[in-house]
Amino acid sequence: MAETLDEALSEVEAGKSVKDISLKRHALIDAGIASQSPTKQKRNRTSSFVEVICSSAFEHGLSQTVLGRLIDLVTLPNSLDQTSIGQLIQNLYPADKVTDDVVVRVVGCLGQGQSRPSLSSQLELSRTIGHEPALVGLIRTYKDYYPDIVVGEAAAGRATLFKDPDPEWSERLVKIQEAHAQRRTVGQNGQHSFKVVRRGAKRGKISSIPEVHTSRAHEGSITLEDVDSVDDFVQKLDRLEPPDQIVSALNDQLMRTYLLLRPSSAASRRLENWLALQLDEELESLRDKGVITGSRLKDMLESILNYAHSTKVLPSASQQFLKSLMLFWDGKSEQTLILNLLSYLPITLFETLKQEYLSRLERILLSCQPNAQTKLLTYYNDLCRQWTVLLLSSNRPPSALKSLTDLAAHATTLSLSILAQPSPSISATAAILTFQETLTHSLPVLSVPPPSSLLTSHLTFTPSLSTLSRLCSLITTLKLAYTSPATSAPPPPAPSRQTLNTLLIDTCNLFWRNRALGTTDAAAQGCLAPPTLLPALRTHVAARGLSLPSLFSLSHAVPLAALSIACFREMEDDVEAEDGNGKVRLGARHAGPVTQRSLQQLAADGGLELDWTEYRVRVLAYLDQRGVTGISRLMGSTMRGLMASNAG
Repeated sequence: MAETLDEALSEVEAGKSVKDISLKRHALIDAGIASQSPTKQKRNRTSSFVEVICSSAFEHGLSQTVLGRLIDLVTLPNSLDQTSIGQLIQNLYPADKVTDDVVVRVVGCLGQGQSRPSLSSQLELSRTIGHEPALVGLIRTYKDYYPDIVVGEAAAGRATLFKDPDPEWSERLVKIQEAHAQRRTVGQNGQHSFKVVRRGAKRGKISSIPEVHTSRAHEGSITLEDVDSVDDFVQKLDRLEPPDQIVSALNDQLMRTYLLLRPSSAASRRLENWLALQLDEELESLRDKGVITGSRLKDMLESILNYAHSTKVLPSASQQFLKSLMLFWDGKSEQTLILNLLSYLPITLFETLKQEYLSRLERILLSCQPNAQTKLLTYYNDLCRQWTVLLLSSNRPPSALKSLTDLAAHATTLSLSILAQPSPSISATAAILTFQETLTHSLPVLSVPPPSSLLTSHLTFTPSLSTLSRLCSLITTLKLAYTSPATSAPPPPAPSRQTLNTLLIDTCNLFWRNRALGTTDAAAQGCLAPPTLLPALRTHVAARGLSLPSLFSLSHAVPLAALSIACFREMEDDVEAEDGNGKVRLGARHAGPVTQRSLQQLAADGGLELDWTEYRVRVLAYLDQRGVTGISRLMGSTMRGLMASNAG
């Protein structure tokens, strides 16, 4: 049984049996047979197999071999009816690059003679060759420069310059060839081959960025087009000739790698000059409408973003374009793309950056969407991440670190304005924590300050369990970074150490030590609660039978209370399950919430006997098992008893 269409054709040519071949293979074989058969014998079968062949070509395209054989069917003399030939010609969708011999056979079949196709077939084949508007326009251009070569009526007509003669066919061809290229890539173990990019399969999507081509090659020279593997590239790197268009690096990863390993100021200038010219032209068309439309500019900006992502450098021409765009951009069109590009702005004086980009950006976004503050904070996080990468990967002047700390202060101000709203969303608080986590992960190599006490105090009283866990984990990371003996980084400044100590003691007083809002411990600030508020708060809490110092313990805190009592009831269930006879062994069950005094009373009533410290440790383990690890991390790294237990 034939496994591929090519094998099916081979079996037909060899005269083998084809009864086991699948429908699509059989249809193509029938086409070959029918083309050599009298009209009466094939008339009833032609429409069915042509339809199957066309359907297969439309869905999957044609391999080079099958395409070549179908070209033979429509160009060599045969008895297929003209309608069938026309349908086959209209569905000649190559899945890959068309070989030179196919082109020669198509062109060679044109003309008069007994061995040539019918005039109708020739008109169909040459419709996109001899009379297509794009080619006519190109011939017109050449006729102006070389009238002695382009003669006669070859350039006659009123065709529109460079217009696709069949957009639907071209669009379908693009989809087929892109799908084919993707399948081929997956077939190579899911990895991109180490070769220059060829986008011949995307002609339906015109790109203004040229591909890699080297025309100045000479005997003995090596071009990027000759490279087909990593080892090949490394061995030939010193002998590679630079390609014609440096700007092809915007779309070609191999070209970007070449420029990174063989940097050239001349190459950088060429890329900048090309971008400046192209982007200036786009700006002129954007000034009046302020809306980014059209695929050409979008494709160019996406290519610039890919370049910046690989090199961590945003070309100067792109920076100037973005600066000008901030003057009239509507803030909505291609918002994600613009914000991603802005995240690659280089480290510079923060005030300069704020004046040229950030103030305008904030004004634009705040005027056009309700969640603009969260969107801005997400952008600042992306910018912070790029800057920390640059600072960690190379030696930078102190002013660069100052720019990062200024950015952090600006983001903190924005965060506090978000938290000051009546009901900040979970996504907003998540964006705040994400920014602080990005900043904290650069410690201790970069001496960045911890989050302000005011910011963490707001976040501490969140009703969200995930927010509380992330905050505690963030504080733990700060503590470990500041106290790790293995680091060679300079010690943090005194104000940063003081802020960290305040974060640690205030948080532990809330959730572990039953000293909520207390200020008697060293460095404690009571979560910045105003002293004048405390008496009224104590009275309010006492009227409900509660105690202010324990109001935010594991048993009482809003995000923790339900899980704490669930943990305790699970412990009670485990004790009762130990009785093989199914008898209830506990004389009483806890109604919750659990306190140190209630545990003593419960044991006296015949209930579960459990120490206060053991209860809290069990609750921390219960939280860990459910992915809420931040609270136990903080307590385990801060409270001495738990630290000794973890060490043991």
